[in-house]
Amino acid sequence: MSELVVVENYRFRYAQALVELGPWSFGLAQGECVLLLGANGAGKSTVCRLLNGLIPYRYAGQQTGSVSIAGHATEQLNSPTWSQLVGSLSQRPANQILGHTVARDLAWSLAQQGLPRPTIAAKVSELAERFGLLELLQRQPQSLSGGEIQRLALANLLARNPILVVLDEPCAALDAAGVQLVRHVIQQLQQQGTTVVIAEQRPQLLRDLATRALSFEKGQLIYDGTVSAIVQNEEWSVVQNKLKIKPMLTWHKLGYKRNQRPIFANFSEQLDCTQVGLVGPNGSGKTSLLQLTSGVLRPQTGWICYQQRPINQQRADQRATYLASPPQDLRSFFYRPTVAEELTCADPTWREQLIERFGLAELLARSPFQLSGGEQRRVALACALLHKPKILLLDEPTAGLDYAGRWQLRELLQTLAQQVSALISSHDLAWLASLTSRWLRLPQATAGA
Repeated sequence: MSELVVVENYRFRYAQALVELGPWSFGLAQGECVLLLGANGAGKSTVCRLLNGLIPYRYAGQQTGSVSIAGHATEQLNSPTWSQLVGSLSQRPANQILGHTVARDLAWSLAQQGLPRPTIAAKVSELAERFGLLELLQRQPQSLSGGEIQRLALANLLARNPILVVLDEPCAALDAAGVQLVRHVIQQLQQQGTTVVIAEQRPQLLRDLATRALSFEKGQLIYDGTVSAIVQNEEWSVVQNKLKIKPMLTWHKLGYKRNQRPIFANFSEQLDCTQVGLVGPNGSGKTSLLQLTSGVLRPQTGWICYQQRPINQQRADQRATYLASPPQDLRSFFYRPTVAEELTCADPTWREQLIERFGLAELLARSPFQLSGGEQRRVALACALLHKPKILLLDEPTAGLDYAGRWQLRELLQTLAQQVSALISSHDLAWLASLTSRWLRLPQATAGA
């Protein structure tokens, strides 16, 4: 197999960063499926950005060495040519959606190939059926769930027929059916001879598909070889939480519609556990329930109570005095230039404890917008805990976290369980089972949420 990608003695330092990543030297052969492994901040997302053009077009920094794709030096590639060669799924797939509806977004990707309208219409239907989007074609992308957005982004990726595909955390926020879809897409790409590069914090989900692994540690490439030699079965022990039970949340005859589509109708539930898991397939309403509870959305009917106190008439800033809810999409969460400034707190001792527990000391001088997805998740969780809320609403909190980060988060939530209740939406079921004493299951909704 000929080498499609050649990286030679490449080094990169993000603007404002203290640590230089690299040097890296490796090649990627045509048709290979390569897993990128390593802890948060090790360099996986930087490799993805290097291959898909986000470096240098979005992320500025100092770089040396050379990178070529299909014989083209990347320093000479313009953005349109780069996007024709490389298809990419980022950690924030919503950023990749351009159309006003699902159908138009799919059609736009196909139109870039110069296809005639009848062919575009036929291919839109074919892609929609393959990715379970037929009932969503006339929906606006902003009304889709995280998993539905992921499926749309994957459909767009296949529509463009790139020679190199880069997937950054493709299984984050996906249920079991979504993971199977990702696996099917990767298998299709392999059959077409497409080179696939995957950064994934749960590599056991995809390891049987990969032909090779690159492992990174603190910016250095420390392993290049077979997958079986490095990816081991993670031991998922299920430990039931036996901490003290106390009142939590009540939803009474909750009703909510989006674009005239019912998400909840007379939904009633009471949770009195300290740590509760929120589970259900993509589109079942998990994110909507968390947003209704936090005040981001307002229910049309019914009541939401915390410790028997009605809260659904309160503004979001009023609820923030006792409730914290970092969003699944962190684009609008950060607003200060450095991590240190984001972590502003009246209790310096508690602040230092959070910095130590989440391993943030080396990130304090960095911009939160230039961190990896996993690093951003750790900072957001620390920010959410700064003011010692009584209840945490967590939407896919392990998305983008490496193995150590997921279990450190579990231990932290367990130590806080006497002071902080939590409702946690996650598709990482083994992790969720080890932390929570009860699950609230949502069935498939009549409309995505």
